[in-house]
Amino acid sequence: MSLPCTQCTSNKEVLERTIDALNVAYSMFFFFSKAMREYSEAFIENQLLLATTEALESALEDQGLSEVGQSSVTTLTGASGPDQGPAIEEDSPVAKPQSEYHPFVAAEDRWYAVLVGRVPGVYRGSHHIGPNVNGISGFVVNRYKSEQEAQSAYDAGLDAGHVVEVIMVETRRVITRSTP
Repeated sequence: MSLPCTQCTSNKEVLERTIDALNVAYSMFFFFSKAMREYSEAFIENQLLLATTEALESALEDQGLSEVGQSSVTTLTGASGPDQGPAIEEDSPVAKPQSEYHPFVAAEDRWYAVLVGRVPGVYRGSHHIGPNVNGISGFVVNRYKSEQEAQSAYDAGLDAGHVVEVIMVETRRVITRSTP
């Protein structure tokens, strides 16, 4: 893109070329901002998918399942009769009663024990954690699957003297030209 006034003969021509150059720049900006927005949305979706997959893998590991997609069904060529579904062995994790499973815990149902922060305590969901510890060097937050686990950890921290309330004081001063 060249400067609009190198070959101009009047102010009107300078203005028209400047407007044309700005329109081109705006079009390029709009095109690239749209591309970046689409890329960032796709990136966020991929990160959410990755986090969900990791959470599911963690839940499966807690239940004793190591890999998804393995099946105990074997198909024999020439087998007759209806499909009976997967075979379940008595000692397999699938045969365990429902009460023995660790349920998948959604992010908002997780419990957190804040041991070093602005307001130490036990919190449900991660939305309370950021404002409680942002800007604090050495904050301590631990995640738990149940309120009882989080409360036990917090109580143990209290007993051991590891719970610290961080009080941050903000001081503001107006600076003028005469301020030393």
